Amino acid sequence: MTGASIHPPHTSQLLARQYDELRTEARAAMKQATTVAAEELRRLAPGHIGEHIEERIGSSPGMVTGTVFLTDRGARFADEGTGIYVEFHEPIGVKPARRAANPRAAMQIAPGVFRRRVKGQRPQRFIERAAEAAEPRVDAILDRPASTVPGRLKA
Repeated sequence: MTGASIHPPHTSQLLARQYDELRTEARAAMKQATTVAAEELRRLAPGHIGEHIEERIGSSPGMVTGTVFLTDRGARFADEGTGIYVEFHEPIGVKPARRAANPRAAMQIAPGVFRRRVKGQRPQRFIERAAEAAEPRVDAILDRPASTVPGRLKA
């Protein structure tokens, strides 16, 4: 018998191998669930915001996490709204220092279009709608039973 052992693997080796298999399976399921959530967010995101969506899978002992996030700083304003549509209920205007220097100062909101104040942007709530739309599919992915039963050791 060269190179082969007649002794069965130790219980700790079996548990370690089984843990690695479960972690790999959990990461794959989380990756699939995160991809589903990101696709739904891309579908509902207005304008170019869908191009700025990223996914990240992380893990620590005993836990796997999936995160979908927006890299575009303006995405928050598209989702939550601006101006009169948020908590302060104030129109967006020219900055006070600029207005003090020139009382007739105005913002350019389009080529050749100037305004002193604008109402802002209504909230679009696309993040919340995407989460609600993706939830049944994500739950179906994550609620599947693992193929490896933790209580059973395989030789």
